[in-house]
Parts: sequence; C-alpha cells; structure tokens
Amino acid sequence: MNRLWREHEERFPDNMGDLGGTAVIDGAAPPAHTVAETVRELLSRARKWEAAIGVEPTEPGCVLDFDPALQMHVHMAQPGEERDTVIQRLTELPLRQDASWGIWIAHGYAPDEHLLHVRARHSFLDGTGLLGLLEMLGSAGVPRMSFTMSGLSEATSWSSAVRTLFGNLRHHVLPDYLSTSHPSPLPKGDSGPRRAYSAAVPARLLDEIGWARDGTGHDAFLAATAGALRTWCEKEQRLPSQPAPRRPASMHALVPVSLRRRGDHPWLGCYLTSTRVPLPYGDEDSARRLDTIVAANRRLSSPAYRKLIRRGVELSPHLLMRPLFRRWVNDHRALQTQYLVRRNGPLRLAWGNAHVLIPFVRFLRGDPLGVICLRDDDTACVTFYATGNVPHAPQFPKWWADEVHSLHRLLAAPAGPRGCSAIHADAR
Repeated sequence: MNRLWREHEERFPDNMGDLGGTAVIDGAAPPAHTVAETVRELLSRARKWEAAIGVEPTEPGCVLDFDPALQMHVHMAQPGEERDTVIQRLTELPLRQDASWGIWIAHGYAPDEHLLHVRARHSFLDGTGLLGLLEMLGSAGVPRMSFTMSGLSEATSWSSAVRTLFGNLRHHVLPDYLSTSHPSPLPKGDSGPRRAYSAAVPARLLDEIGWARDGTGHDAFLAATAGALRTWCEKEQRLPSQPAPRRPASMHALVPVSLRRRGDHPWLGCYLTSTRVPLPYGDEDSARRLDTIVAANRRLSSPAYRKLIRRGVELSPHLLMRPLFRRWVNDHRALQTQYLVRRNGPLRLAWGNAHVLIPFVRFLRGDPLGVICLRDDDTACVTFYATGNVPHAPQFPKWWADEVHSLHRLLAAPAGPRGCSAIHADAR
C-alpha cells in the first residue's frame, strides 16, 4: 500500500485523489454467501467507487509486495467488470476451509488504482497460538505498520502486524531453524539471542494421555511441561551463597478460553482469549500434576467463567485504570489482548490444522522461556525458546519427551476418537 501511494504521488503530484484501504476477514474461509455479502458491503462503502471497477491488469507482486510462495489465490478485477461479476468470481474460488484468508480492497479514482484481490494460504498458527504469541512477545509491543493514506482502518494495521508476525515465525520457528541460534523476532531488552531447542513425539500420545484423565491433548502437553520444569529445578546448580537451588516463585501456562456464545457463527469473529493456569511443577507425582491441570482447565471452560471474562472484556476500557481491576487483569492475562482484537476491527483468527499451544513461564533472573507446540495429525514438535542464559535449556526437549512417554506408560490410555485435540475441545 505504501508503494502504491508513492507511485500515485509521483504520477499525479497535483491530484492525490481519495486513496484508501480496507482489510477484512483474516481467518478460516466462511461460506460463499458470507463472502458475497461482505464484498458487496465494502464496495458500497468505498468512496468514489464507480459502477465499473476499471482496473488495468497489473501483476500484484509488483504493486503490493505479495509473496508468491504464499499466494494461493489472487484475483485482480479486470477493466470494465461489474461488481456482481467480481463477487461471483470471489465466491467460486476454491478456498480451503483450513486456510487463513483475507480480502483487501484499495480504492481511489485513478483507473489503475481500483483493484480487488483475495489471498488464501495455509496457516500453521491458529487463534490460540496467535494470542499466546502476542502475550509472549507483547513486552516489546506488536509491530504496527505506519500508513499515511487517508481512510485506512485500524483493521489494516493489525492485519499487517499479523502478517509481519507470521513472517518472523517462518524464519524462527520452522524445524529447519530449530537447532540453531537466531536473534529474537522482536526485541525484548535482552542482549543475547533467543535460542531454540526442539523435540518431537507422536501426537497420539498426548491425546491418549489426556483421554485417560477425561482431558485433552493440551492438558497432557502442559503436564509434560510441568514435569520438565520440575526436572530443571532439580538439575539447577546451587550458587555459592545459597544452600539450596533458587526456584521461581511461580510458573504459569497461558491456556485458551473460548468466549464464543452458544449459537454464534465461527466465521463472524473469534472470541478467543487466554488466561494463566499455574503449572504444578512442585508436585512429585506426575499423574497428580495431570489431574491438577485437567481440573483447572475444566473450570476455565465453565459457562460462569466465560460469562465473567466476557463481562470483563466489555468493561475493560472503563476499569483498566483502577488498581484492583488492573491486578485482576494481570492475574488472568485475558482481557488486554482480547480487547485489542475486538477494538481494532474484524480481525479473524484462523482455526488451522496445526495447533500452537504456548505456556509462558518466567525463570530465574527474569530470563523468559517460551514453550511452543506445533502439532499436526501425526507429530507434536515442541520448541523451547530461551532468551538470555538459561541453564540446562538444551536438555529441556529431552526431559519433556521423557515425561510424555512416562505418562503414557503409566496411564496406558486406550485410544480415543481420532483427531480430538485441545483446539477442538476448546471449540466445543
């Protein structure tokens, strides 16, 4: 958009026109009639939009810096096409239901600036992972694209920030990069690089462990993380001035909580937030650790708790300045991110095939460690991010995998329904 604006300024220095932009729907593909209604509403709102769009055929990559590797479907309106024809073409695109997608409209009254394009690509981050990542990287602030064009909505800025976040993750999270050291995707005030260490286990083990205790694969993942943290505490070397190893005062995981009301359509907005659950790393018994996490997550899924969080989201603009309420927000880690998503327009978060479950724990000396689980139907790949000098960080993946296998042997859970996962359980 910035390049398009600069080119327009160079070509028409005395006529800046009415160039603006709108971004809508970033998430799983909705039904065709919803696409048609959304596009029709946007076109009716676009100022100075003519009956015939009149776009000169232009290669999108030369105008808007699209990545061809991620561009599965692109539609540019042809000169003279009517709006209904454009809508029909959009609804006929073979969009996958598990792809993140969006519609961007740039409008102005110069003939080559009327364009409409749709993009769809597979997303390895779902709504849970995105909100968790915003929390984990939020101390430095989510990067916002700065635009000078008139009429640009907040939703466009957030959509650009999300795409920037996806770009950073592609270079820092994918397995090809997990065994090496990389700079932090977003600066966190630490001078050292953020290092990533990974391990992989069959995804079915997590689901079977959760089913054994009437829980989910998410619960098993958190229980294994708590077990690895306990091993870390036992391995931590003592300092000369201390008789016992220093332990963190508390360790917590960010757990997804769906705020969607019964009957809400999933494509009309993602009411998904996250709240903190203590990781019971101090308990010696691994089965009790799992039971504790299952019980805590069951409380989070209760209708009363979801109603409480929804009410807090609605009141948060008025109450965030009050110390007591602000402390409650910090304890739950639930309201601020969700409020930003709701306030800044219809930003949709995708339910993808790959699940990202992010506990966030804080270690000694304030060195944070992010634990990310990328899972598909067959494999759960766990990545440990350590910023700064975290002792025994390279051993964390092995401890985590050992804990998973130990829990599986202990519980010997029967196989449950195929594909039941934390995300699907949360959606229920």
